[in-house]
Amino acid sequence: MKRTFALTILLAVAALALAQTQPPQTMINVNEQLAPWRAYYDSQAEWPRAHGWKPFKRYEWDMLQRSWPDGLVPAGAYWQALEQRGRMPRMTLDEPWTNLGPYNHGGRTRVIRFHPNNPMVMFAGAVSGGLWKSTDGGESWLPFSDQLSNLAVGCFEMDPTNPDVMYLGTGEGYFNGDAVLGIGLLKSTNAGQSWNPTALSWNYGAGRSVLKLNIDPRNGQIVLASTNDSLYRSINGGQSFARVLSGNINELKRDPQNPDILLCGAGYPWGNIQNGVYRSTDNGINWTRTSTGLPNANSIGRIVLAFYPANSQVVYAGVCGSFSYNSSQMIAIFRSLDNGLTWTQMTTTGTNHYASQGWYDMAIAVKPDESNMIFSSGLDLYRSTNSGTTWRQLSRWHYDFGHPDYIHADHHEIVFHPTNTNELWEVTDGGIFKSVDLGENWVEKSNGYVTFQYYAMGNATLDTALAYGGTQDNGTFRWAGSPDHDPIYGGDGGYCVVDYTNNNTIYVEWQNGHRYRSDNAGQNFSDINPGIDGDGPWVTPMVLDPFDHLTIYTTTANGSVWKSPNQGRNGNWQTIGQSLGGNMQVLEVSETVPGRLYLGTSSAVYRYDSGTNLWTNVTGNLPGAWVTRVVPDPFDPNIVYVTLSGFGTGHVWKSTNAGGAWQNISGNLPDVPFQDVVVDRSEPSTLYAGGDIGVYVTTNGGQTWAILGEGLPAARVDDMDLQRVTGVLRIATHGRGMWEVPTGGANLALFYPNGGETLPLGENIIFRWSGVSFGGTVTIEINRSYPSASWSPLFTSTANDGQQAWTVTGPEAEHVRFRIAHNTITGETDTSNTDSRISSPALTLLWPNGGETILTGRRDTVRFGRLLVSEILRLELNRDYPNGAWELLSDNVWEDSAVQWTVQLPASENARLRLTSSERPELADESDAGFTIRAPQMTIESPNGGEQLPVGTPTLIRWSAAEHVGTLRIQLNRSYPGGAWETISANTVNDGEYTWAPTAPASAQCRIRLQTPFDFQTYVESAGDFSITILAADDAPELPTRFALSEPHPNPFNPATQITLSLPARTEVIARVYNRLGQVVALLADGELEPGEHTLTFDGSDLPSGLYFLRITAYDQTRMMKAVLIK
Repeated sequence: MKRTFALTILLAVAALALAQTQPPQTMINVNEQLAPWRAYYDSQAEWPRAHGWKPFKRYEWDMLQRSWPDGLVPAGAYWQALEQRGRMPRMTLDEPWTNLGPYNHGGRTRVIRFHPNNPMVMFAGAVSGGLWKSTDGGESWLPFSDQLSNLAVGCFEMDPTNPDVMYLGTGEGYFNGDAVLGIGLLKSTNAGQSWNPTALSWNYGAGRSVLKLNIDPRNGQIVLASTNDSLYRSINGGQSFARVLSGNINELKRDPQNPDILLCGAGYPWGNIQNGVYRSTDNGINWTRTSTGLPNANSIGRIVLAFYPANSQVVYAGVCGSFSYNSSQMIAIFRSLDNGLTWTQMTTTGTNHYASQGWYDMAIAVKPDESNMIFSSGLDLYRSTNSGTTWRQLSRWHYDFGHPDYIHADHHEIVFHPTNTNELWEVTDGGIFKSVDLGENWVEKSNGYVTFQYYAMGNATLDTALAYGGTQDNGTFRWAGSPDHDPIYGGDGGYCVVDYTNNNTIYVEWQNGHRYRSDNAGQNFSDINPGIDGDGPWVTPMVLDPFDHLTIYTTTANGSVWKSPNQGRNGNWQTIGQSLGGNMQVLEVSETVPGRLYLGTSSAVYRYDSGTNLWTNVTGNLPGAWVTRVVPDPFDPNIVYVTLSGFGTGHVWKSTNAGGAWQNISGNLPDVPFQDVVVDRSEPSTLYAGGDIGVYVTTNGGQTWAILGEGLPAARVDDMDLQRVTGVLRIATHGRGMWEVPTGGANLALFYPNGGETLPLGENIIFRWSGVSFGGTVTIEINRSYPSASWSPLFTSTANDGQQAWTVTGPEAEHVRFRIAHNTITGETDTSNTDSRISSPALTLLWPNGGETILTGRRDTVRFGRLLVSEILRLELNRDYPNGAWELLSDNVWEDSAVQWTVQLPASENARLRLTSSERPELADESDAGFTIRAPQMTIESPNGGEQLPVGTPTLIRWSAAEHVGTLRIQLNRSYPGGAWETISANTVNDGEYTWAPTAPASAQCRIRLQTPFDFQTYVESAGDFSITILAADDAPELPTRFALSEPHPNPFNPATQITLSLPARTEVIARVYNRLGQVVALLADGELEPGEHTLTFDGSDLPSGLYFLRITAYDQTRMMKAVLIK
């Protein structure tokens, strides 16, 4: 690798960071931001794709990491980090960074503008990809702001009196964020060649964004900027600003015929008394709410506005509701015929263009020469030709790319071409789209607009020009050497894994752990989630075992790590180790120690070793920041690296004793979140680290760091990988697509087999190595008793192409090493890191193996061992060994080491089990000795004969449960012995009692029986008949006729308040109490309650004063109430 250090100061960054003194500002509190979202979504049923949940989860995923554990992003953190970056040296490589695309699809975009003097010149702003420019009418795009440090574009405008003066509003600010916050309003006076802050600037940690801009067409010095806290006005081109209106101002439009008149929309998604339309008649100095005809302020969540250019008396407003009013769905399209003074509803009730995410995506436009034709969009695009009375859907986000009706979901702006009123442009979460026939047909115009927001990527080992990437809201795409990428799966993408022995086998996912495998390079996919219990994190880890390409690992959000030994086929998943709780964020497998894994959570690191089957906490002296990556060194089993998110601490750490202790090797790295670290396979002291503002390199193990290479913008890097054969470093950014840079080539290094493998006799394996750039030929040798035995060649003069097949030959051996050497370049040689093993395959039955007593009806676990046996097994039972017949229990045993078995009658004193390979009958094992099968001893205590049980009165069914741990099915027969059995409980815990309220009809010949819940074998029945009776009217308790809740009383309260529930029938009731952060602080009920009146008490003795939210769910209804604790 050619490494030249040059002390290059980033002048543009330094200029932005140091141009003015930043005033002290309040830190963003992420927990406070998330609290209302969590409370809202917790109160809803499982919602489909279109209801705003995904934008919220993206925001939560990004911001939790960056603010963990206290929920705060320090004021000025990013400014300071950019100053640090500006002082860093830069490592110059032989070649600059290359952008790999995708050039044919775009990412989330909020704004598109035409140059006022030349409509062939266009600008588009990507939320985390910067500002872009087209000079050919949108046919192609080039980056226009890579010199900027903050790539988050929320809005953009040019001075109509001098288009070389440009303003760029940073940050998104529509309550989703994706961690794309802003640093204020930037200005250029030289057509975008350089940018400087205006007076409307703030720290990244302030959590503020510029949402809309408007410049007086007569006087470019008058600039209005709406933000998510106020509307500001400047009369000197941004040198100073005055606040003219408070509120979340997310819409701003100027009258096209009278520039002194402006309208703006204030919208806070949860409703607010400030929400609504405001009007100014003095060029934005004073503002008055115009509410006549509009919904009340607290019902409004957000507003978008459109003037009719030919007659500005006509104005349209798209209004979505607040969450409390209608879950952010469309309320209506309204029209004003008096310049926004009064409004009339045009759409019929029930029309909904926004799904339930109007807070995130909504837009409106009116055809410049036809006042009755309006366009409205949110999830999809709609058109009305009668002022909004009726609508026709024009786009369908779920159609395939290239379909004339396809526009990517989540629309943010609609713009007409300035000279062609039939030409329409839309920007969405999937880039830029154009129609030349008023929306009838659409074409994506994102050529060169490289703004994909990647979460993760996966490189192929065997093909140096093949990679996959999972993106925000654009699914999973494949890069195959071309700048145009191919879509292969939908949703929000995540981890992508390519089998290192077969490029056709790939694994992809969409949000929250929906995992899929393809065996034909993405043409078709199989769901591999069956067998996994629970959803995954938003971006769910998936990793292959480096010693066995068939074994894959993943995590779930409930705290478990899962392993499949056969690529997730047939539901073959098992948990490994103990459950660790939530936030299972990153997972990696050691390349040097078989069966060793590392797991990173929100603030801890764990190590797993298969010999112990336990996760050991190795967090040690690491700070309590969110763990974004754990990377075992590919050469030394004791070295492991960790990257951390957040601020105020080191972000790259190293352990030299497998996690026993940690050293901060962050050196001079900027203090921003880092997402990944990669070890150079040719020089282990060389590391590459990717974070929120670029990629960095150290050649001395972390003592000092430098910016890596030329040509890469200061974009956020979410994932990195070193292509093993070529040594190319490939990265996935969150907003600027996929990039790569040659690091100088990789040394000759053997990486399979590299130690720890068990190689089965007769099986074909593939040797894999790096260093193909040397060319020539290599020799591969074997040592079957390392280090005492001699080396023997397996292949001589093999082409140095990175791979070679070999059929494993005997004899069996325990200490096998392999060595590769270049035949003409002295010193280019490598030996496998640890011993491999050559062995014959075997099966071993471990339990039951003789002497056990197994009770019928109980679900037990048959345990066994596999050695080099991956095929399906047969499980058989012999109840009278050796004379009895073998009963087939299962011919589909795919589990790795254990399978569930519920034993059935008849009983046996000498039973045995047998496991057999379905493909190789000679591979089999059976119990070493006999075991016993018998029924458990169990008796019903009540009702067991003679009792009289009134209808509706709770009673206890009691039984002895000493010999049975598990669950039962309970059944009732009202006309024993000839009557039918009805199920009281299908699956209840076998703890000896069950509460039951008998129902009509009455009967005097009732009996109870207990059964297994799986195969319905009867354990025991009541010994005699009991009666179910109906009380006389005077004796029957009076039950409520409907479900009702009282308000908390007293309220305010100290220390306790109560709620009365009226239940007309037995139902499950869940009652939780939340604080303002959305955290559960009390559980008042969680289970079934009988009909009648019930009192729930919330005791706040141990809680601080404040507002609390009580959420009660019963009869599939959820109600929320507030209570104030005052001490």
